[in-house]
Amino acid sequence: MKPEDIKRLRFSRGETQRQFGAVVGVSAAPICQWEMGIHQPEPKSLIKLQELWAKSPLSKSEGLTAAASDMLAVLEEFRAAFETHEVRADFASGMTFGAIIERAKAAIAKAKGER
Repeated sequence: MKPEDIKRLRFSRGETQRQFGAVVGVSAAPICQWEMGIHQPEPKSLIKLQELWAKSPLSKSEGLTAAASDMLAVLEEFRAAFETHEVRADFASGMTFGAIIERAKAAIAKAKGER
C-alpha cells in the first residue's frame, strides 16, 4: 500500500494518526512513518489496512487496482529473494520482518546487477 493511500484511508475515516493507529493496532508513530514513506507496514498491519481499505468507499477508486498490482509485484520479488539462503537464514534467526525486507531488497538488487 502506498503512503498516500494510507493517508487517504485515514482521512476518509476522519481519524487522527493516534485514532487510526488504535484501529490498526499500532501507535501513532508508525502511521506517521508509513504516510511519509519512511517505513512500510509490517504484514499484520498491512493485512488490517487492506481490510479497512476494502470496506471503505476508496476501494471503488483506481488506487486499489494499482496498489494491489504493486503489492503482488513486491511479494513475488520477496518470494524469489526469500529462496536465497541468506534471506532464509535471517528469517530463521528471528530477525525482524523490516530487517528481512531490507535484506531481501539487497538480494533483489544484487540479482538484478544493481549496487
